[in-house]
Amino acid sequence: MSPHLPVIMMSGITAPTIIVDAMKRGANDFIAKPVDPDELRARLKVAERILGLRKELEQLEVLLPICSYCKRIRNDKEEWEPLEQYIESHFETLLSHGICPDCYTKYVQPQLDRTKPS
Repeated sequence: MSPHLPVIMMSGITAPTIIVDAMKRGANDFIAKPVDPDELRARLKVAERILGLRKELEQLEVLLPICSYCKRIRNDKEEWEPLEQYIESHFETLLSHGICPDCYTKYVQPQLDRTKPS
C-alpha cells in the first residue's frame, strides 16, 4: 500500500466549518453528497496527478550533485565535500572501503606486477 493514500471526505453536510475541520484532520479533498460521478472522477484524477508529482519530487530529492572529476558532493550549504563524508553525515552510515574486481584488475594487479622481482 502507498504511504500517501489520498483521502477524499464525502458528506451531505457542506458547512465550511465541517470541511475545514476535515482538512485539518488530514482529508485532501471534499465532495458533497449526492456524489456526481463526473466530479468524483475529476477529483480522483487530481489525486492521481498529486501522487505522481509527489513521486517525481521524491525521486528528485535523492539526486546528488556530484563532481564528475573528484567525486565530491555539493551539500545543502553549497559546499563541496568528499563523498564518504557526505554519506556518513546524511545517512548515519559508516563506509568500508574495498576494491571491486574490475578496479583490482585495472589498477591493483598492474601495480603488483611492477613490484615483482624479475
